[in-house]
Amino acid sequence: MKKLMLSTLTAITLGLPMAAMADQALGNWKTSSDDEGFYYIVSIAKCDSGVCGTIKGTYDAQGKPAPQPEDGKRMIWDMKSEGNGKYEDGKIWDPLGDKTYASKMEVKGNKLKVKGCVAGGLICDTDTWTRAK
Repeated sequence: MKKLMLSTLTAITLGLPMAAMADQALGNWKTSSDDEGFYYIVSIAKCDSGVCGTIKGTYDAQGKPAPQPEDGKRMIWDMKSEGNGKYEDGKIWDPLGDKTYASKMEVKGNKLKVKGCVAGGLICDTDTWTRAK
C-alpha cells in the first residue's frame, strides 16, 4: 500500500509542472465586434510552429451565424509560447484589410490581448478577445 501511495504521489507531483506549462491560449476566442457589430470565433490550437488560430465562424450583433468567405481560414500562426501566458514571433491576418502583421499575444484570465505591428513594431494595434464558451 505504501508503494502505491508513493508512486501515486510521485506521479501527481511530476504531473503538476506539465499542467502549469499547458498553453493558456488554446481554445475558442471571441474577437471584438467591428463597426457593424460582427465578430469572429477563432479557435486556437497547437500546430507545427507553436499555436495557430483559425476562424471558426462569423456572427452578427445578435450572435446569429453570418457565414463569410474568411470562415475556416487561418488568422494566427507561428505563435511561440514564452511562458506566463505570453506568445511572440507570430503573424496575424486582418481579414477586413486583407493584410498580415507581426503579432504577439498575452492571456490574462479569460482575456486574450492580441497585438499586430508594422514597421518593426513602431506602429501597433491591440485588440482584446474574450474566451468563448
